[in-house]
Amino acid sequence: TVSRVLNGHPSVSQEARTRVLAAVETLGYRPNAVARSLRTAQTRTLGLVISDVLNPYFTELARFVEEEARALG
Repeated sequence: TVSRVLNGHPSVSQEARTRVLAAVETLGYRPNAVARSLRTAQTRTLGLVISDVLNPYFTELARFVEEEARALG
């Protein structure tokens, strides 16, 4: 039931959905991206090679890449 609620499956009663979501909020549950990648076979990981992390240009570039990647999902 918890899995169905978290994945938006429609075959869960509203009462059960409310209780599960309340428990998720109370416990501070956050899905584990590594565990999900095992199931979906997608890591959703982006690699970026930077030649000099002390150079402000490259750190700014890395920040921009990260922001864009998050915005695009």
